[in-house]
Amino acid sequence: MISDHIPDEITILAFRYLMDEHDLGKQIFQVDKADHKANGMAIQQGTIIDGILIPALSDTSTRTKPE
Repeated sequence: MISDHIPDEITILAFRYLMDEHDLGKQIFQVDKADHKANGMAIQQGTIIDGILIPALSDTSTRTKPE
């Protein structure tokens, strides 16, 4: 059964703490960023959610509006 292969909440939380302890989130993001750059794409900022990179909106509050 597939549910036998899905980690439980405690396992996922332990993995998250281990990643945080070793600062692996930043390292993973840097590797992915370098891979995208090698393929002609750029990532400025992003958020890892459920193992998926999504684009982050840039801060528009400091941009001047055209007159």
